[in-house]
Amino acid sequence: STVTLIDSLNTKSITISQVSLTKDKLTAIAAVGKPNYEIQFWDLAQRSKIITLQGHTDIIRGIYLSKNEQKLLSISNDKRLIMWNLRDVCVEDCIVGHSEWIVSMAVSGDERYVLTGSYDKTVKVWDFDSGAHVWTFDQFKYPIRSLCFTNSKRRFLAISSGSEDVLKKFSLDKLQCCWTAKFRRNEMNNIRYGGKGNFVFSSYPNKVIHLRLRPAKTQQFLQAKL
Repeated sequence: STVTLIDSLNTKSITISQVSLTKDKLTAIAAVGKPNYEIQFWDLAQRSKIITLQGHTDIIRGIYLSKNEQKLLSISNDKRLIMWNLRDVCVEDCIVGHSEWIVSMAVSGDERYVLTGSYDKTVKVWDFDSGAHVWTFDQFKYPIRSLCFTNSKRRFLAISSGSEDVLKKFSLDKLQCCWTAKFRRNEMNNIRYGGKGNFVFSSYPNKVIHLRLRPAKTQQFLQAKL
């Protein structure tokens, strides 16, 4: 298959760390690097920048646009989760809770909870609307690399990486880890939920692992596939 470049925007050689689109696909959202570490909204038809959000002081690691497109979440190496009010184009809340870089984020399907994963080896749970801290999961030996909610909206997966890669499943109802599976170092990078119990892990070097997690004997199933 071939990939064709349709168009490009003049971003003056800045580094772009994250990209997203609005529902109508008419506006692109880009998190850019030095020197400003800002989030830019681009009108794709007019090829012009229409909104700039400034507040972070280091690399922006993730962005999430709410379903009603009135709120944007962003995480950064500056250890902050920022909730942006897009209607008034301002910071709604600036949350400081981690002691190291925040490098992963996930939002539940009902937009009730936000997860942030950090190099401080914790996953923190926040209330999506108020920004209040709900809980901290600290059962990790390594920094958190990736987070993903399952279809239950109350359970999530977390990948932490160090001398090995560790996959854990957590329950927000029980506030505990349900199971753990271990992989070789650099076996997994990002995890995404594919529906009906399917999860896709992007992996090094240049390969993708696709696993179907079954309720029974999950750990044995994972180990058998590796």
